[in-house]
Amino acid sequence: MQHVPSMLVASDALAVQQRVARIASLRIVRVTLRAPVGGAAALGIALEQNTSGGPYLVSAVSGLAELSARIVAGYTVVGFDAGGGIVAPKSTGDLGGEIQAGSSVVVELRRPPPPIPDHGSARKNIRKQANFKMLETQRVWLEKNVYKNGIEIMRPKVAWEAMKAAFTNELRTDTSTPMWLEKAQISTWLADQHKTEKDRRKKANAEQPAKSDGGEAGNDERPAKKAKAASKALPAAAKPKVAPEAAPKAASTKPTASDATKQATKQSNRQSNKQGSKAGAPKRKANAGRGSNKKKKKTAPPCT
Repeated sequence: MQHVPSMLVASDALAVQQRVARIASLRIVRVTLRAPVGGAAALGIALEQNTSGGPYLVSAVSGLAELSARIVAGYTVVGFDAGGGIVAPKSTGDLGGEIQAGSSVVVELRRPPPPIPDHGSARKNIRKQANFKMLETQRVWLEKNVYKNGIEIMRPKVAWEAMKAAFTNELRTDTSTPMWLEKAQISTWLADQHKTEKDRRKKANAEQPAKSDGGEAGNDERPAKKAKAASKALPAAAKPKVAPEAAPKAASTKPTASDATKQATKQSNRQSNKQGSKAGAPKRKANAGRGSNKKKKKTAPPCT
């Protein structure tokens, strides 16, 4: 059985080693110096001994080295191949001689380390964001155990622990990372599922009234509204004319003896009411002045 933590440590160490080797290989320069067919040519690489006793350094260039435009003073000579493999130079004149017409020499050099960039220069570089791609196995497990039929079964933290336990000894073949997802990735997936379910329910609720009214969208008017709208749409000449109803005629009646008696009684009552009102007017005026004859209450003089 594979032990995932040990495999992750070994994978990280290998990645660091490969990165260091790749960075070192970026400084290596391989130049092929070829003499023309017409005659011999000088290599033109002058060497000098390193002060620290290391490999030889390029002090000046001319001839084929200058024409190649790839060799610069200050480069470190790793070795050269004249037909028997890469060998390190043993003296300062090993690359200063001539080569025969049509022959070639491969020179391997190392560039000096670049200068340290200014502070903050790394923030100006463009960084490409890594795109996360979920595998089908991960998606099936989430739909089965975390979010099923529009219902959230597990919270992100619980789902992360359960998924880590389910895929303990499994790695992705494309990225060599653990098969389980991080808690943030599970939370993002759950949020997307909630949004999709919410949109689906809104769409279903919007389609439900249309289906209940006949299955056609926009067909929600009542019959009375339809009839009223149809009558308004008709032209004036097409509308039916309705004749106005005639007012009912008043029945002709002749006065009787009882009616004459009642009329006479009303007139006599009116006359008696008028006479009574005239007789009571002075009395009301006399009574109106009674309030002014009231005696005023005497008040005690103020004490001195």
